[in-house]
Amino acid sequence: MNRYQELVDKALSLGAIQAKVLPAGELVVEHRVPLKCRFGCPHYGHSHSCPPRVPTVDEFLAALAEYRYALLVAFPSRATLAAGGEAGVLRLRHDPQTPAGAKEATEAFFRDWEASKQEAFTAILELERSAFAAGEPLALALRPSRCTLCAECNVAGPCQHPTRLRFSPEAVGVNLAETCLRAGMDLVFPFQENPSHIGIVLLG
Repeated sequence: MNRYQELVDKALSLGAIQAKVLPAGELVVEHRVPLKCRFGCPHYGHSHSCPPRVPTVDEFLAALAEYRYALLVAFPSRATLAAGGEAGVLRLRHDPQTPAGAKEATEAFFRDWEASKQEAFTAILELERSAFAAGEPLALALRPSRCTLCAECNVAGPCQHPTRLRFSPEAVGVNLAETCLRAGMDLVFPFQENPSHIGIVLLG
């Protein structure tokens, strides 16, 4: 894995707060993760990068078995949760009973979250390109969270950004909290204060 040290260093130079290469088989992949997408996420089925328009867990596991390593990268977020937000920031955003003050704070969180997420995604794609240039033609980036390149995804037609279309680890079953825990990386869940953006580049 020492041959990937330059990739780790590049991740840190691109703003990552943590970067670690681990055997691909150490990614914790579970069928129950995308189940939470289907039952609990308002974005399910509304993006080319989300279930059910991504590989199934079994399809991903089959492909993952053909990779040797995974670069796990954490990027900082400028988004700060309002008091009580850790109890369910999505619920606060979509619940019509959320008080106006809490709603405004929640929307501010998501504006900052989306902005820093796009920066993290750009960095993850750059890491994928660097791996490609270093002789890893099948390196594949898994983006932090769902795609928001378009204000509204054209799910009825082709993706408008096909060269930048990537799915998130969670969409294909990666349990990021457990994976980060086993890798010795910091990922607090439920979120507290400034949650990180986690991306992965599959290698080897």
